Amino acid sequence: MKITTDPEVICTELENGDGVLLHLGTKTYFTVNRTGLIIWQLLAKGRTLPEISKELCRRFEVSPDQARDNVRGFVDSMKHVELVSQTNHASEP
Repeated sequence: MKITTDPEVICTELENGDGVLLHLGTKTYFTVNRTGLIIWQLLAKGRTLPEISKELCRRFEVSPDQARDNVRGFVDSMKHVELVSQTNHASEP
């Protein structure tokens, strides 16, 4: 499974560590907390969900299960508002 950020979304980091995601096509914006901003930035760099979960464990003192749940919850929220898309890759022979 690959998660891709919508190319029409721009991300701005605020001074307090939170972020704002602006969808240029729909003119809607979303605020995200520091964790959400980190997840977004890593998704935009093409990182996988397990890689992002591992990074959250490294940056914050959270369990792997909590990090995984946070990443999944964020991605599900972003899919719901169509800021990310999911592609299922068939395994190669």
